[in-house]
Amino acid sequence: MQAALDLDRPDCVYAPDDAALVAEARAVLRRYMTHRPQITSFSTAKDYLRTAFAGERQEVFRVLYLDIKNKLIEDHLAGRGTVNHTPVYPRELIRRALEVGASAMILAHNHPSGDLTPSHADIEMTRKILDVAKPFEIAVHDHFIVAGDNVGSMRSAGLI
Repeated sequence: MQAALDLDRPDCVYAPDDAALVAEARAVLRRYMTHRPQITSFSTAKDYLRTAFAGERQEVFRVLYLDIKNKLIEDHLAGRGTVNHTPVYPRELIRRALEVGASAMILAHNHPSGDLTPSHADIEMTRKILDVAKPFEIAVHDHFIVAGDNVGSMRSAGLI
């Protein structure tokens, strides 16, 4: 995000024809940075995550850190992996939650293969994260898997 804000630097040069586009981009970034969406339903989370994972060709793991009212504090890219695996470290996720003052988390990763079915490793990792979060009273609302336009919920599937 910082690179986008560097457009305000005096040494950042862009074509005169792009001035209106750059001005609009600045306005959008300022609005985005001051507005934190509230994620209060499966539908809201699903819409947000579809956008966040759009175009990803490798597996990516994101954590949405939320405040007590489920407003987004941070959309954290926790890992980028291969086409079928992303390393994730539960203690690092909890450390970040404590740093940003999160009361809750939503875990999410994509399956570039298009299959929504969570793997055994997905389920085990989620359970480890739940176990590590519990003593810190950080709720884990769900773990979503995004496959193209489809979004699956481990909680809805009874896996967590």
